[in-house]
Amino acid sequence: MDSEIRQNSVPEFNQKYWLLAIVALYGTFLIYSFICCPVPSVNEPHYLTKAKHYWNPEWCQRDFFLESSNPHQVYYQTVGILTRWLSLEQTAIISRIVGYLLLAIGWDCFFRQITSSYWKSIGIAWLFLGLTTIGNLSGEWMIGGMESKVFSYAFLLLAFGKSLQDKKCSMMIFHGLAISFHPVVGVWGLLANSGARFCSQMGTENYSVTALLRNSKKQFSIWITSIGLLVLFSLPGIIPALQLLGTSHDGINVNEANYIQVIFRLGHHLDPMRFPAKAWGYYAFQLVASLILFRTILRRKKNAQSFRFVLFLVLISCLFAMGGLVAGGRTGSVWEMPFYAIRLKLLKFYSFRLADVMIPMFFSVCLMEFFFNFGKVQKKIIWGIASMMLLIALVNPPLNGNPSKYPRQKLSDWMEVCDWFRTNTNKNLLVFTPKNSWAFKWYAERAEFVTKKDCPQDAKGLVEWNSRLLYLADWGEKNYENGYSSEELTVLNRDYGITHLVVTRLEPIHQKPVFENKTYRVYEIEKVSPAIE
Repeated sequence: MDSEIRQNSVPEFNQKYWLLAIVALYGTFLIYSFICCPVPSVNEPHYLTKAKHYWNPEWCQRDFFLESSNPHQVYYQTVGILTRWLSLEQTAIISRIVGYLLLAIGWDCFFRQITSSYWKSIGIAWLFLGLTTIGNLSGEWMIGGMESKVFSYAFLLLAFGKSLQDKKCSMMIFHGLAISFHPVVGVWGLLANSGARFCSQMGTENYSVTALLRNSKKQFSIWITSIGLLVLFSLPGIIPALQLLGTSHDGINVNEANYIQVIFRLGHHLDPMRFPAKAWGYYAFQLVASLILFRTILRRKKNAQSFRFVLFLVLISCLFAMGGLVAGGRTGSVWEMPFYAIRLKLLKFYSFRLADVMIPMFFSVCLMEFFFNFGKVQKKIIWGIASMMLLIALVNPPLNGNPSKYPRQKLSDWMEVCDWFRTNTNKNLLVFTPKNSWAFKWYAERAEFVTKKDCPQDAKGLVEWNSRLLYLADWGEKNYENGYSSEELTVLNRDYGITHLVVTRLEPIHQKPVFENKTYRVYEIEKVSPAIE
């Protein structure tokens, strides 16, 4: 990157201050994580049961989701290996401890370059937590439970920080690691960084095409080495992702699979028409306010080039989001969109993901820098605002505060059901659970036939997942009027090998349950020769 970008006013490294800043950031992330997202969070059962099955295929054998494709293979290979010796809960706790330490280091590395301070990054983190707790655009988050994207964001922030220092080799290593842990987050981050570096160079006074070519020629060997490092460190994540995209679609309607993923299952993340109007307004306000503050700050800021770099990161992430809006914008049905097949494919790549975290991050930086441009009183004010936002984040119930979304009595009864399965049944079961069941594999350690949460990502798996949900609905409607006899239950075993049925409202069933409480009843299904294993 241009020498003007390297010549910022970052203070000389002080190990004591650096350690204090890391401890403060780390404590903030961990406290928020464990207070607001109890173990397991909403996504930890989804990720860690998959990781455990990856290392022990006999665990919950026959579970449809666990035996599907492995899109986050590096996460399963690294974090998942802990499940060979530790419980799922212990693995979640340790992965949070490690993951948020990496995130704190990455956060400090990036924001220390921008703010020329060891301490402002802490206030920025508090503001960011408050802003993202109040609302988000596409359901994206960075700090909460633990999954592969937390590690990816940690490495991405490290890559941004190294980009500002113009350390190309370490920058590309961190970009590669970000891609390996989460290809979607990593690739969007790499593209944003590349665009921001290019725009930053163009914005310098001494920019010229001749100077750029001359500089590129001098650094040719460094760039070749750094690109080689990028490829080397990203391949562990890229290979499974490419295999997933290149999976044979023989006999599968790809458009149907894309519709199931983009509109039906993940519409709250991928379909811009599903995002609430107030979310668009909230993010538009943050972006406009940030740009206004940015102009004021730029007149006073010494390391303006680093600050511009963040602006370009945000604007490029907004371009990605605009691409998603163009791809998904419509007035009628999805099938009525011109070029709907291509547009559905484009929406699969989470184009709103980066903007969802970068806009509140940029707003937080601008607020902190704006108030620090004035006197001591204003500095105290922004620290007060940051503290208030942290309090809001800790008090305001976040999305993961009750990951099951069950009322207290229902959750207690559900845990009873899981405990009964774990202690009173053999391990080679296939259980028909309610489609909105939560963490059954985590607590019961038994295979499930299908759940709405645990959806595969390959085309064949998506179509089969939807087919299983439709099968259960059709079976329920077919027998609803006269009730469900033992013979009608055995159809589930014959067709798919289901051994147990867990229900709440399915009535009447003309068979005695093997377990029941106030909310749930469990029925054992007579074993017959299954049509599908």
